[in-house]
Amino acid sequence: MTPPVPNDPGPYDFVLDAAVAVAWVLPVLASVYTDNVQSAILRKKAIVPATWLADVAQAVRAAERRRRATPAYVDGKLAGLAGFPIGIDDETAVRLWSDILVLSRTHRVTVADAAYLELALRRRLPLATTDAALAAAAASAGVPIYSP
Repeated sequence: MTPPVPNDPGPYDFVLDAAVAVAWVLPVLASVYTDNVQSAILRKKAIVPATWLADVAQAVRAAERRRRATPAYVDGKLAGLAGFPIGIDDETAVRLWSDILVLSRTHRVTVADAAYLELALRRRLPLATTDAALAAAAASAGVPIYSP
């Protein structure tokens, strides 16, 4: 299975948080919002920080360890996820020890969450998220939450 392709030139419509994508893999986490974002991604393009691949993999691996999903099930869902129009930002790594770390400190969120916030700020895009702490940080930073 091949993950989304880095350096896709866009244009993009929103930044996609891993929490939303993980809900597409693990239905127990799904909501009307995550379902609507999934429907929207069939006509819109999302961009994610380079950390997104690891964020999604970490979350689904945790579900496997807790026996909430089997590896075969996860692999099938990830193969479908890889087919969505999701671009991977190529500047995340160079911003981790600067802009992203500063945003993490300023908004008191994890570095992983700050990567999504930084990307949304830099690209001037709304953020699709179900993470309450990230949504609060986005509101504080003036980043709108994506409305599909």
